[in-house]
Amino acid sequence: MKFQTLIPLRFETSQGVIKLRPGDTFKPKDEEAIRWLLIDGRVRPLSDVMAEKYRELTGWLHQFDLTVDELKETLPGLYQDIQDAIESLDNSFVTEDLAAFQDAFNKVRELYTEALFKDGRRVAVKVWSEILHAYLWVVETDKDMHSLSSQGIKEVIYTADEIKRLKGLSNDSLKEVHKAKEVFESSRIEEIKPKNGLA
Repeated sequence: MKFQTLIPLRFETSQGVIKLRPGDTFKPKDEEAIRWLLIDGRVRPLSDVMAEKYRELTGWLHQFDLTVDELKETLPGLYQDIQDAIESLDNSFVTEDLAAFQDAFNKVRELYTEALFKDGRRVAVKVWSEILHAYLWVVETDKDMHSLSSQGIKEVIYTADEIKRLKGLSNDSLKEVHKAKEVFESSRIEEIKPKNGLA
């Protein structure tokens, strides 16, 4: 069984000193020898780490209304890609290959998000703003914004409603609003009041 370190660890072995950083994984020759590290909360079984990620992925998938049957019927190629990624996820769980598991985890999320967009359930558009000199995403709803944000998108995400609220603002005001959304990730524009009567 493999373990993941939660704190920096140092082991003295017959081959020399081994230093591990938090998040590193290792497989001890004798699990009983590291039992006190497990009890003390300094390491945890890698299977627990991966099971936690599985639960996270399952919870994320269940928030959407695209069923397996609908996906299979409307996007058979993408359905098969998702099934292949899930198989890779399962295999890497069994072999305790954390890097392959993380890659497969990300692939499942990426492909499922693509399926949602292609099925017309979610619309996301990436645009370049000459005014802001930045890329930004425009989605339909708050749920879409959070879904896209959960994919690790680094650019600022706006909902269609927010874009409507921004119409008529000066370039400087648009830049100020954009800076605020950059600082406060997944924030939502609720109300815009003009400064000194000017927007």
